[in-house]
Amino acid sequence: SVLASGGGTADRCIRFWSCSMGTQLNHIDTGSQVSSLLWSNEYKEIISGHGFSKHELGIWKYPSMRKVADLIGHTARVLCMCLSPDGSMVASAGADETLRIWNCFQSTHQRKTEEAAHERYCLNHLPAEHPLMLPLSTIY
Repeated sequence: SVLASGGGTADRCIRFWSCSMGTQLNHIDTGSQVSSLLWSNEYKEIISGHGFSKHELGIWKYPSMRKVADLIGHTARVLCMCLSPDGSMVASAGADETLRIWNCFQSTHQRKTEEAAHERYCLNHLPAEHPLMLPLSTIY
């Protein structure tokens, strides 16, 4: 098993650890505070949420850690993220008091966002029938 951890404003790294050995396997400097991490098992990618200085989400191919995309929209630190039950969308909550829904994992990797005001500091999995989990085309 592998554990991923994110560093603060001074470290800025995503680090990978062997759970069985307790040793660091690899790391990558993201250039920005790492405030949250998600794994997408289906796509073998890691989503990183960032604070100072970028305030964005990054998608990285694992294990090469080649950056696949930057998801730009938050104007302050990304506080937390979660995947939709089907694994296709990411919800991110930011210190800018917005909740953004990113349609990340489709075959074309199209990225779309929706935002709504909020004051929550934590996200959990939302039920599939929750309005935030509807396909973006049904919201318009």
